[in-house]
Amino acid sequence: MTTTRASASHRDAALVSVCAEYHATWNALQAWDARGQRYPSGSVECIADEEEGFSLIDRLVEAVERAGDMQAMSSDGLRQKAAVLRHTLTDDMEGCEIDRDNRRVKLAVSLCNDLQRVLGDMP
Repeated sequence: MTTTRASASHRDAALVSVCAEYHATWNALQAWDARGQRYPSGSVECIADEEEGFSLIDRLVEAVERAGDMQAMSSDGLRQKAAVLRHTLTDDMEGCEIDRDNRRVKLAVSLCNDLQRVLGDMP
């Protein structure tokens, strides 16, 4: 009984973490996109947004990875999408590549959309 309660508690904590990171990432991506409309590519502000985006997206991917054993996280291929996103983050961080084609952002938005479907109206 204690094991079941502990694993349920772990799942609840993982789900709360995914919800929190989803909301933080989604809100930041919306603001980031709006700000990006004003900045020429390669400007200091654009590069700062890249670094902010790396951090936010990385935390979202980590939250999905931590919750990966939950049925909801694997049902829509969220773990696979998070793994692809993790791969692009790793490649880009090692090469200090700016996401000029918004590949990371598109993947992150897609992951957020999938999470929204899975999480529903959770706070």
